[in-house]
Amino acid sequence: MKLFSEYAYRRWYKRFAAFVFDVIGTGLTFPWRARRRPIDFKRIEKILVFRLDHVGDVVLTRPALLALWRELPGVQIDVALAAENVALFDDDRVVRNVIPVSNHWFSANSSWWQKWFAWVHLLRQIRAVRYDLAIDFRGDLRHILLMALAGIPCRIGYGRTGGGFLLTAKGKWQEGRHQVFSNAELLKFLNVVTAVRQEPFTYSGERKRRFWNQHGEKLGPAASAKRIVVHAGAGYPSKRWHPDRYRDLILKIIDEGFGQVVLIGTEREKAMGPLFAASNPYLVDLRGQTKISDLPILFDASHVFVGNDSGPAHIAAAQGIETVVLFSGTNDFRVWHPWTERLHLVFRTVPCSPCEAKECPLEHHDCMKLIEVDAAFEKVRAACEHSDPSVHPPAPSGE
Repeated sequence: MKLFSEYAYRRWYKRFAAFVFDVIGTGLTFPWRARRRPIDFKRIEKILVFRLDHVGDVVLTRPALLALWRELPGVQIDVALAAENVALFDDDRVVRNVIPVSNHWFSANSSWWQKWFAWVHLLRQIRAVRYDLAIDFRGDLRHILLMALAGIPCRIGYGRTGGGFLLTAKGKWQEGRHQVFSNAELLKFLNVVTAVRQEPFTYSGERKRRFWNQHGEKLGPAASAKRIVVHAGAGYPSKRWHPDRYRDLILKIIDEGFGQVVLIGTEREKAMGPLFAASNPYLVDLRGQTKISDLPILFDASHVFVGNDSGPAHIAAAQGIETVVLFSGTNDFRVWHPWTERLHLVFRTVPCSPCEAKECPLEHHDCMKLIEVDAAFEKVRAACEHSDPSVHPPAPSGE
């Protein structure tokens, strides 16, 4: 099946179906494709970027967005995002407009009909704007079809799930290459070659004041020199370290006097544990009390992040703090690790990785079970030693 190896599908018949679709489509559209003209950079005024998947994918696309903004000044850059990720760009200077998409095809709680109506609605939205160019960094057939049906003249992406013949510029996918470099590869069609630099997410002074007025009394001033943010959750069970081990790690961090520990996560993740006494002065539990747009503010006043392979880990890396990630065997860490020089990875090599499964298909979950508390603690110790000493917890007022 090497003939179909360029396709991302795990099952051979899906790769075969994508191959047949591309062969037929290539033949039918050959006369039209033969008349394509080179991209005229001077005529590009509006660019649409698709990033409808998870928080980590969005964060790893940010270097490419920054490069587009710098090297194509004056061009309008819009991004189609899952509705739950839109708040990250509330005060962003790079993205002109964010198109929120509810009931998108990566939503676990939406029906097939809801996803179909969301797709049609999104098509109508982007057709009305008349974009000059669109980029799909994921390589998703659904995005490629949206580009083509919306009549966008320049379409750049990867044909990893089929439909590559509908692209006006198709990138060559390389296995094992970090996602940031894969994103940068597509920008070469626009003569943009500096798409690997990350910058922190920005926020307004008003948002910062609201955050500290709400949480400042609980967070500060901390009775220690370091603030360590811990996120024990993740989107998939296959990516989660056991709550009991997180509890042991956190207690060890506190007992060793490393600093104040701040727990973040959703209400659902809070119900999963770990549980602590609320009276501990070195522990603050903010699970269920913060939004995704609050995380850059919190991380900017913290020294170290500790967590699984998840969206908050990528945001912490973007904000430039020391980032300790307990990486499961679900994904290839070479491709999906947070983009930062301040990364401290904790992982165990297992023969079944990457499985790309939501739950361990072999049920033993060795990739996470074999990670010992002591191994994670040593990474936290190293992160604390390397953390920026100039970071100080702000006063409760946020001033």
